[in-house]
Amino acid sequence: MPISLFFSANKVTGSVNIDYQLDTTLNFNSELLREFTHASTTSGQTVSNLRYGQKYFWRVRGRHEKDESEWSSVWSFTTAFELTQGPDLVSPMNNAIDITYENVELTWTSLTTINTYQYQLSEDANFTTIVKNKKTSLTFAPVANLTPSKNYYWRVRGENVNGYSPWSAVWAFTTVAVELVPPIQLLPQNNSTIMEDEVDLTWSDVFGANGYKVQISLSESFSSGVSEFLTVATIHPISGLNVGSTYFWRVRAYDNIAESDWSESWSFSIIEPSLEAPVLVSPANNSTGISIDGVTYSWTDVSEANSYTIEISEDESFDNLFYTTSTSSTSHQVNKLLCGKTYFWRVNASDESLISEWSDVWSFATTQCTGVNESSLLKFNIYPNPAKHYIKLDIDTAHLSNSTVQIYSVLGQLIISKPFSPNLEISALKSGMYLLQIKRDGVIAGTAKFLKE
Repeated sequence: MPISLFFSANKVTGSVNIDYQLDTTLNFNSELLREFTHASTTSGQTVSNLRYGQKYFWRVRGRHEKDESEWSSVWSFTTAFELTQGPDLVSPMNNAIDITYENVELTWTSLTTINTYQYQLSEDANFTTIVKNKKTSLTFAPVANLTPSKNYYWRVRGENVNGYSPWSAVWAFTTVAVELVPPIQLLPQNNSTIMEDEVDLTWSDVFGANGYKVQISLSESFSSGVSEFLTVATIHPISGLNVGSTYFWRVRAYDNIAESDWSESWSFSIIEPSLEAPVLVSPANNSTGISIDGVTYSWTDVSEANSYTIEISEDESFDNLFYTTSTSSTSHQVNKLLCGKTYFWRVNASDESLISEWSDVWSFATTQCTGVNESSLLKFNIYPNPAKHYIKLDIDTAHLSNSTVQIYSVLGQLIISKPFSPNLEISALKSGMYLLQIKRDGVIAGTAKFLKE
């Protein structure tokens, strides 16, 4: 017959009612949760239809119309068994060895008045690490994909509408061993360089292994200074590494019986933290005919960098900087270059604490400017125009001390070239149209046309 129990609790001061919760789980959230209430003046309440052989948890709280107390501490109890004996285990035999790990069939005896059996398979005798926990109406259960060379524990109990039987005796068996292959190392890659003082050693999983033995040493032969670690994972952190040192490491797998051979010996070196130098992209090295109006410089992104410094110079030693700035982008535009000039440029990368080496130095040459409407050229007038014997240049001469004046025919033939002077004699020129250029440090600074009578 189903079990009935009487539940009672001390009255909570000020309470009108006492609430109860009764469940088969400690969280009070199963389908078997039962809740009931009685007045505080009542001594308790009987609860019927409890299951045989079942562990229950219960708690109480006081309540009145406006408030309720916290739940009490949780108490537990286990009801008596209607079924006083559990099933007898049949196979695998207790303490059997070399049992196949691919598919094991657990079998047990049947019990009268039982229509369901619960079986559990665990990696420990206390059943804290349960591998299988299922129910069946049969007296056998296939279990597949176990681990080679491992101890397993199993038990069975019966169940009917009124509850459970006691658990059977606990039996054990050990699966057959397999030949363990050496692990395959993954990271850090062999002969790599690392800029941190810690690293995670990782390798592939080995079928049948229960754990791994890791060795790390400053000796390639592992003959001295060897640190050894055991782990069940396929990753192991190493910290406190020294800059300038090269470390060698290897790993092997093991089970309950044997070990694999060692893996290959891999190495890595610890270096000072640094940033790679950017790689220049455009304008291409040694390119010519680059426009003076808006040159876009670009370079590759550098990992971990958040700023880049670009330098543009009129000489390869960068003693005479034309332009410099810093940017978070991997490109930058510079306007108003000089005509017919060769520029050199380079870029470095940085973060909050590190600065990379400079990139390679690239160069390019801007286009020659011959038109009169170039926005960067000096503006000046020639008079008289037309002229017969002399012309005068109406121009600010303050910055023209190292300049020259050149006169070209309309066919581009150089006719006159002399140090700059605002007054020029043109008597020897034939009648026609001419182009006058002022060059400063060898670069065209301004142009104008005039007519010789």
